[in-house]
Parts: sequence; structure tokens; C-alpha cells
Amino acid sequence: MLIPINITGSVSKNRANSLSNQQTFGFYPEATKEGFVLRSFPGLKHFALGNGYCRGADVRENFIYHVQGSKLYSINVSGTVTLIGNIPGTSRCIFSGIGDNVVIVSDGIVNYWNGVTLSIATDIDFETPNSATHLNNRVIYDGDGGRWACSDVGNAISINALNYSTAESHFDSLVRVYAYDQILYLFGTRTIEPHWDSGVGRPPYERMQQIIQVGLGALHSVVSNDNGIYFLGDDKNFYFLKGTSYQRVSTIPIATEISAFDGVSDCEANAFTYQGQNFISFTFPGANRTFVLNESVGVESGWFELSASNDIGTKKRYIGSSFLFFDGKTLVTDSANGNIYELSTNVYQDANLEVLRLRDTATFHGGMIGKPGKLITMSRFELLMETGVGTDSIPYVVLQVSDDGGRTFSNEMWSSAGKAGEFIWKVEWLGLGSFYNRILRVKTSGNFFWSIHSAAADISVGL
Repeated sequence: MLIPINITGSVSKNRANSLSNQQTFGFYPEATKEGFVLRSFPGLKHFALGNGYCRGADVRENFIYHVQGSKLYSINVSGTVTLIGNIPGTSRCIFSGIGDNVVIVSDGIVNYWNGVTLSIATDIDFETPNSATHLNNRVIYDGDGGRWACSDVGNAISINALNYSTAESHFDSLVRVYAYDQILYLFGTRTIEPHWDSGVGRPPYERMQQIIQVGLGALHSVVSNDNGIYFLGDDKNFYFLKGTSYQRVSTIPIATEISAFDGVSDCEANAFTYQGQNFISFTFPGANRTFVLNESVGVESGWFELSASNDIGTKKRYIGSSFLFFDGKTLVTDSANGNIYELSTNVYQDANLEVLRLRDTATFHGGMIGKPGKLITMSRFELLMETGVGTDSIPYVVLQVSDDGGRTFSNEMWSSAGKAGEFIWKVEWLGLGSFYNRILRVKTSGNFFWSIHSAAADISVGL
């Protein structure tokens, strides 16, 4: 009998490998009228040359501002890089500002660029902020001992001592200030306290009634898009926050993986849009992993991973550090060398590096067709996919199978996806043996566009 195989699922690893050991690398799930498909994630082509490891970047007016090592650079629409000056410290930076004036906070220091001069804020009422955000023509900073303060109106680096306050609802430490949709969020280690701009008092913000009962897991793990805020919680789950309502968006398998990391305080979040789809990425540099959610697909099916290695045995974090929308392009900064690349569907490598594109299916067994515990024989496996994508070389799809819950896989079995004009449509493998439970691994070879639509297998059921 011919049965469908779910080839387009999400990341879903379980501690019991035989239950679920799904992995998706270098492909992202996309929703179509016919269902989900797997597309090859865009490659990276050069936009601007870097001069040191990336500490963060932001777009203001017609320039990118990029901290690389100890230097701040501006980059224009042509990719021309101009040195501005020094940024003390070594930590990742947080950008804010008023208008085209830029505030850069790192290592307890507030740096200020007004378009002419780069300076360090010297107001005696500054404490040692690690974050900054902008709301209604003021910049808000965190301070010492759980305190926070707002700047004077229109002046990002002038603070009145009377404009300090302290988060009131719980005695947890303040991690980050973050403004979104006219609400100031005070992210603590165990709770989030939202405030609104009342325009009255010092500082002119009042605490809202509802306290959010989850804390922030990492300083740089907060990001937002048009729909709301995403962040890593203190319980090592990913969350979505809108107003004072929040929900967990990480699956249990992803949360289980993250809980095994030695630490999560280095987590970096990014939000970006590409070809009309919203993506949220969470990178853990210490654990060398990058998880990405395609928001338009949804939580259960939208997660995948990106890796800077083309070897499943040596997975590495994605090379991107900051995502930027600039001059109609989606740009990515290189965490290691500060290079800036453009996401492109016409490029199939990451800055000339081979991309790992792999999908491990859910475990298939007799119980899924009403025959639990029965021996299954698979005589044929086929992929329905975009073919004829080759140019001078032939694109190949590689199949491996695992009958022990993903602990070991068979030798690679290669099948051609066709050179240009060879629209075979079906890519298939024959004579795949018998099993009680099986995971199918599909990998792609070569630098081509890949679009996998569905899969099916011819099977027979034993006694």
C-alpha cells in the first residue's frame, strides 16, 4: 500500500528517541494552499566588509551602525564602511536613541553619536546601565540595584536624579528595559512589570495592574516585530508577549534540549522578515545552536535550525549575529568577522560555505496505520519535489534510514534530482528492507534551490 510520510514537520526531539527524533536543518517550513512544504533557507551574498567580531548593529535613517570589536562603523546603502570611533568594552551592545541620534549601551557605559561626534555620556546621574530603550522622545535605562530611569525629553544623555524608580511588584533583579507599543516593560529575573506613560510625576510612568509571572533568561534574548515581543524566559522556554498577555511558543522537545545547555545567559534573539514571512531566531553561542521559528507557520510546525557546519555530527550556530532591514534588503552580520551579507534565494551557500540541509522524519511504525507491533517492509520511498534545478552539475538527494530511533543510520543512498529541464518530479529509492520503527533522513547535496513538497512510501505489513 502507498502511504504518506510527513516530511515537512518541525524540530521535535524527545528524550526517548523511539518516540520522536525529528530534526530540520537548513530547510524552513512554509505554508501553502496544499499544506506545508520545505524550502531551502536563503544563502548569504556579500554586502559590506567587516573589521572585527560583531557586537551588534542597528539601522538609523540611511545608515547601518555596526560595532565591530572596539570600533563603531557606519555603512551606507552602497556598502561603503566608514570608521566613526571607539566603543569601550567587549560585550554585545544594545542600541537606542532619539531621531537620528544613536545611543549604544555596553559594559555599563552609554556611548552617544550625534552624527558629528562620538562621546561617552557624562551626566553624574547615570549609574551603570546594561540596556536602553526609547519611548515618547525619551530614552529609558536600567540602573543599579534594580533601579531604572528616563532621560529628559528630547535629550537622550541627560538624566535628572528625580527620574529614577524601582520595580515594585517583586524583589527580583531588573535585567532589561524594553518598550513596545506604548508600554514600558521592566524585565526582571522572575517577573515582567509593565508601565504606561501617564505624563505625570517623576518618572512619568505608572505601573499597570497585571504583573507577568515569568522572568527574562538572557539580556539579549528580547526582540519584537509587528505582532509582538518574543523572549527567552527564566524557565528556558521561548515566549510571545502582547500587551500583558503571554504564551509559550517553544515546544516541549525544544525546551528539553535547551534545559541541557550549560548556560543560556548568552542567548541572542533576532526578528526578521523575508519574502513576506516573519522569522524569530534564538542563538546560543556557548551551546553552538540556533533555533528559528517561522511565525506564519505556527508554533507546532514552524521551528527549524540553522548551522554553520555542513556536518550533522558537528552542528554549529548560524554565522549571523544581527539581522537588519536596510534599503529594501534583509542583511545579516557575521558574528566572527563583522562582514555583512544579504539574504538571497539566488545564493545557496552561506558566504561560500556549504549549508547543511537535512530533515529527519518522525518515527514511522505499524501503529500509525492501525497495525501496532507489526513488521513493516518498505519497497519504495519517493519524494515529490521541485526537480530540474541543476545547472552544469547534477543535484542529488541523499536518503538514510534508522531503525533504532536515530542512534545509527544506514549508508547514504543517492538519487538525482535532475539537471535543468529534467523535470522528473519524483525522486525515489527502492528495496529499503523491513523494520518495526523507522526514521527517514533526507539530505541534499550541491548548491541548488530545494523545495520538498511531500513524501510517500510503498509498504507491506507482516504478521
